Amino acid sequence: MRLPDESALALPGWLEQITGDDPRDVSLERICTEPVFAFRSDAEFTLPPGLATLVDPLSETVPVHTDHWVRHIGRDSDGVRISYETGHGTQGTMRAGSVVVTVPPPVVGSGDVVIEDLPAQQLQAAQELTLAPAVAAAVPLAEPAPHDAFRCDLAHGCGFVTWVRGRHHVSVVAKGGAAQRLAHLLTEDPARLCTLVEQAGPGTRTTDDPIRWHDWTADPLATGAFTLPHPEAAALAATWASPVAERIHFAGEATLAGPTSPFLERARASGLEASLRIHQITQGVGA
Repeated sequence: MRLPDESALALPGWLEQITGDDPRDVSLERICTEPVFAFRSDAEFTLPPGLATLVDPLSETVPVHTDHWVRHIGRDSDGVRISYETGHGTQGTMRAGSVVVTVPPPVVGSGDVVIEDLPAQQLQAAQELTLAPAVAAAVPLAEPAPHDAFRCDLAHGCGFVTWVRGRHHVSVVAKGGAAQRLAHLLTEDPARLCTLVEQAGPGTRTTDDPIRWHDWTADPLATGAFTLPHPEAAALAATWASPVAERIHFAGEATLAGPTSPFLERARASGLEASLRIHQITQGVGA
């Protein structure tokens, strides 16, 4: 592209934070034409109060279990059975008319969650829909953020740094190769990360309180942030999203991977789609 030196370094770093993948082996034509490489903040769906706001209303009407690790999903003559373990090591089984599986495909592809009667082609799609490396951190502030702000720190490997007015922390999210660098900072020199955050946001004052952070790549229930862009991602996603015997349904951003940027909107849309499909079936309408 004949970009100046700094821009030539910044462009792949910026695209890596959007897609989670190193774009240096991607053709310029794909970068300029495929929506997955386009950053559209107007299309992003966010929940400033936190994702718990999606679960809270549900918990008022039905049981919500957050300490159950699903191990096996099978079919009965009149529905599905779900075998699980709890954080205390006990085992149990739940039964339902239908189930919506929202775990990332690699969790099923690795066998950590077994789905009975899953077609071989669908299992292969789960194995090929790999996720982007990601580390997220919440750096505590001495005072609530006075306004919204955003920085992309490519030089130090911090990735996207975001201030939200009224919040008592700054979020730092690094994807791709930067995720490992952020994890190293958090492990070896968290004070350095606080300094970088203060430098990125004039007037920002951090505290000595522990930084809360999570390595999504190392999390066995996640394996990463979102589905990596892949020329065959859309086809693989369509295979992965196919219901099993109209009883086992799939949702999550991977089911709509391919044509769009991996924002939360993709996950939200997939959940609405799965809910509509089950509603159509229970109303006697073909999905």
